[in-house]
Amino acid sequence: MTEFVPYTVVHALPGRIRLRIPRLKTDPEFARQYLEYVAAQPGVSRLRANQACASVVVEYVPDQLEPTQVAAALTALVAQGQPKSLAGAPPLSTAPERPWWRRLIAPTVGLGLAAVGAPPLLAAASLAIASLPIAKGAARALLRERRLNVDVLDTTAITLMAAQGSFLAPAGIAWLIALGHSIHDQTARASRRETTSLLATLRRQAWVLRGGQAVQVPAHTITSAETVLVHPGELVLVDGTVLSGTALLDQSMLTGEAGPVRRTTGERVLAGTLVREGALRVSAERVGDATRAGQIVRLLDAAPVQDTRAGNYAAKFADRLVAPTFGAALLATGATASLSRGVSLLIVDFATGIRIAAPIATLSTMQRAARTGMLIRSGRAMEQLAGVDAVVFDKTGTLTTGRPAVVDIRGFQDRWTVRQLLCWAASAERGLTHPAASAIRAEAARQDLDTLDQQHWRYHLGLGVSAVIDGRAIAVGSARFLREQGIVVESRALEAKPAATIIYVAVDGKLGGAIICEDPIRPEAPRVLEALRRAGVRHTMLLTGDSRCAGDYVARQVGIDAVVAESFPEQKAAIVRDLRRRGYRVAFVGDGINDSPALAYADVSVSLRDAADVARETADIVLMERGIAALPEAIQLCRDGLRTIRQSIGIVAVPNALALGLAAAGLLSPIAATLLNNGSAIVAGLHALRPVRRSRQDPADDASAA
Repeated sequence: MTEFVPYTVVHALPGRIRLRIPRLKTDPEFARQYLEYVAAQPGVSRLRANQACASVVVEYVPDQLEPTQVAAALTALVAQGQPKSLAGAPPLSTAPERPWWRRLIAPTVGLGLAAVGAPPLLAAASLAIASLPIAKGAARALLRERRLNVDVLDTTAITLMAAQGSFLAPAGIAWLIALGHSIHDQTARASRRETTSLLATLRRQAWVLRGGQAVQVPAHTITSAETVLVHPGELVLVDGTVLSGTALLDQSMLTGEAGPVRRTTGERVLAGTLVREGALRVSAERVGDATRAGQIVRLLDAAPVQDTRAGNYAAKFADRLVAPTFGAALLATGATASLSRGVSLLIVDFATGIRIAAPIATLSTMQRAARTGMLIRSGRAMEQLAGVDAVVFDKTGTLTTGRPAVVDIRGFQDRWTVRQLLCWAASAERGLTHPAASAIRAEAARQDLDTLDQQHWRYHLGLGVSAVIDGRAIAVGSARFLREQGIVVESRALEAKPAATIIYVAVDGKLGGAIICEDPIRPEAPRVLEALRRAGVRHTMLLTGDSRCAGDYVARQVGIDAVVAESFPEQKAAIVRDLRRRGYRVAFVGDGINDSPALAYADVSVSLRDAADVARETADIVLMERGIAALPEAIQLCRDGLRTIRQSIGIVAVPNALALGLAAAGLLSPIAATLLNNGSAIVAGLHALRPVRRSRQDPADDASAA
């Protein structure tokens, strides 16, 4: 059963519509799902919402959506409140995110009541409520896992002290433990949404031929051998073979190729690629989850999920001390008949300070990283990046800019200058969207050249363009295109870098010159590779979907140890897994959809700000400001953070070891043990804040680094 949500169209213009939907104001969960759904629709270019006013403004591409579709179809929800087109997709989480401070309410109340000397019954009740999460952890460890952990130790100490009528010390323990858990929650790795996003892309509407008519249907309903129509600016939504038509496809996000590729009758196309120019009729062979893009999703789902807590090894160390601590407490109590001595030993548990200091150090390191333009998603990511000794790079958009540029213009005729050739080429290419045309126009603008009007303009798909400009016949395109125009180019063979694209310019039937475009290598890349080697990285590798020639050229320029070219996403993931089997701790640096499986399988994954959404969300580290130039600094920052964690653990361990000896000798009361134990935890916590304090004290350093 479908529920239609009441709405009012406030106003509608071509490409823009404002709706008023009362439910947005009263139902936050509906509002969240509805806005996510609208933003994911093909044709929607911008979305602005004011929930307090129950108002939504949708800006869309008129050729892809009608105002009635925006107003009506986008408000249809299934009875559960989930958008209809997402039925069958991975369910969206409906659990509201719990504020971090909620966990501290009960322990804070309990600590306050104990501090002011509240009546024992009230203090005991508040302590019991505050300690309930600790008791649950102890029960789970004892009953389900059949082992002792620090929760068992803490629960025992709190219970014994409360039984003696002492509430301040156990309330302090409960409060500090709650603080540690709150910080753990804050530093946990955010849930990945890229699987839902990619599946939503594959479930878009597609045009198919049925009964001799073109009809629009959900892509996942297409069956094998059906004919799919793909128009300019649309995504190919199936894997299949071209039945007719010719088009330029941008598949950089799927295969990593820097420029568009030409596909024509008999050639294969992949779901998730964008038709820049031309149109295709495609015979569907694989749809939905069976496509290559769907396989990427399955690889992501199968990727290992690891603990995200920084200092996890410290918590395990504290757990290992639980049994000896219990044993020492029992021996001391039995030998001296003093329950106070046994409780003092239980209080000195090492665990409280460790469980607080480690996540605080992690959080402060993450905050310092954010201030310098680096997003570190978790403590685990910090630990892994600190220990990397192998770094694997994608090429396009990672080691190169991903934006071709003109690097040289060569004239073959004395009567025409290179500026004239560039002006004619930019004028002929005006209006085209492929990267080489954009690069030529950008170079003309840089040289302050005005484009000229075209006459008799004609575009030859995937080859070039011809036009009459300023009374001259201009042809701009590949060597093959000019040969088809009867122009000899062999005698003007050019030497260019292997990764370069050569665009020839002919004037009045004569070869006038050539424009050489190149996807530039990031200028900082060689310095980054050298810095990584100095940082102890033993092996570097380049994985690319481009040709071997292009991959080798880039590797030589930046100093990469090994190259694997023409690699598909599953091959990249396999290579990363192989490096890990060989004993390397692997960081993968990539920015495309095709990189996401390798990002998921690496020990730590690194992406860039302008990466594809799926790559950016999969990555453990996102370099937001300076691209790969920040990678060596990120490694050093993580190592400093790990060093801070170890120092904080030492600050906890040394005084608590001393306290343990004093308690065993009967020289430390429970209150003194609590003060020493909690005091060391506070000092360790303050020490763990050093990274964030340093970033506040030295803003100039951060600015210069950025």
